[in-house]
Amino acid sequence: MGSAILEAIMMVTGLIILLTRKVKIGRVERTGWQATAIGLSLFLPLPLILLMGLLIAVFVQEDVALLAAIELGNTAELGLALGGLVAAVVFFSLPVRHEKADSR
Repeated sequence: MGSAILEAIMMVTGLIILLTRKVKIGRVERTGWQATAIGLSLFLPLPLILLMGLLIAVFVQEDVALLAAIELGNTAELGLALGGLVAAVVFFSLPVRHEKADSR
């Protein structure tokens, strides 16, 4: 249950970041490609987890996979959620490069 709440919060936050293309934590603000990468890394784990759950359900229904695949699915679910969270932190912590305009 706890991971489902984390995934829902991550998805809503990622969607908001994708729509606004801005992230501000404290005095640090990220915009542009960094905000997009942060939003995607927060948004994508839940749809991927739902797709994985659908595939596991189909395989278990057709007796292709054993019920042990469900345990593997639970582990993969937690890995995807935490991986998305770690990716968002990494993208946020990357330094911002300011492009210099041509002074011709």
